[in-house]
Amino acid sequence: MSWGGYSGSQGPLFYSTLPNGCMINLMMWSGNMKLTAMASALLFVLLGVSAQAQLPDSFSGWETTNFRPVSPDRLAEFVGGDAALLREYGVVTGEHREYSRADAKLAVTLWKMKDTSGSFGLYTFYREIGTASLEAGNRVAIWPNRLLIHHGPYLLDAQGASLTMGEAKRLLAGISPLRQDENLLPSL
Repeated sequence: MSWGGYSGSQGPLFYSTLPNGCMINLMMWSGNMKLTAMASALLFVLLGVSAQAQLPDSFSGWETTNFRPVSPDRLAEFVGGDAALLREYGVVTGEHREYSRADAKLAVTLWKMKDTSGSFGLYTFYREIGTASLEAGNRVAIWPNRLLIHHGPYLLDAQGASLTMGEAKRLLAGISPLRQDENLLPSL
């Protein structure tokens, strides 16, 4: 998200461009910094939309058959016993998509944690010995029917059909570019 501002004829005007391409214009009349209820509601709706739906509707012939956002307060409904683990690692939001291509099925979950150490912790919890590698700055764990990718504060978990790294990169393409501080693990 980027912010900017300038002085207009009726007072300061601020604008924001969200990762999904939406632009929000906020005007402050006479410097009161008051937003109308409608502008406030619109801002929260657009911010909520930009935080969700980062996985593509389709990629490499795969088409979405089901989409579900996963909020932290409904984790137990989605992950059962792993809900406490995700909370401990700092889950902020998640989304789950089911894809199909011909007769193949693929279930993809994207978790956003509050920082990179949380997503790295979740990655190390789920991966198995002998499955890990480093691919273009992302930590990757590959099984015949599962793929984990640690990407800054995100963890992508794809299960079902086997994916190529090229297909996995197309899945990650919808994620907002990482800020420099989002890809750093804490120093020891």
